[in-house]
Amino acid sequence: MNKVTIVLLILFLTACEKSPPPAASNESKKEIEDLQSLVQKLQERVSSLEQSERKQRFEEAINKNDSAYLQTGDTNFSTINTFIGILTFSIVNIEPYASGSRVELNIGNPLNSALKNVKFKVDYGSLDKDGVIVDGSEKTKEIRINETIQPGAWNKTKLILDGIETGKLGYIKIYEFTAPTLSMSQR
Repeated sequence: MNKVTIVLLILFLTACEKSPPPAASNESKKEIEDLQSLVQKLQERVSSLEQSERKQRFEEAINKNDSAYLQTGDTNFSTINTFIGILTFSIVNIEPYASGSRVELNIGNPLNSALKNVKFKVDYGSLDKDGVIVDGSEKTKEIRINETIQPGAWNKTKLILDGIETGKLGYIKIYEFTAPTLSMSQR
């Protein structure tokens, strides 16, 4: 091949590389738009189903009697069935503390026994506008109470809940309550 043919061939190949791809037909564009719309609808449906499933699991956990569930701002109490009987819990106050929140909690002991060496677990986190736990906000902590939980009384105690600002704390769930030492009066 001579030099002119080679130059023409190079120019032709360069022009082919820069030429725009053939335009999609109107029918192909419509199919693409329809598929994009379908994908968006399916993503919305999946998101809605995930939200419904999270809400259902959350409500099932609340309705069990093996845990007490408290929402911040609520003045009601919640009960928990323990191996020694029913106890009640309520939130008295919440305030900022270091990198989290300090929660003053009332533990109601309607039993005739004082409880010592109390331990329980708490889950806590944020709630969305529908009252469902915000994904990724849930934390768990084991609590030990050194004070005696007196019988027939509300007993105040303070919990330090790390890693959640007071304004973002939406709920506290109390479970796995144990009190290995019971004290009863002698007659």
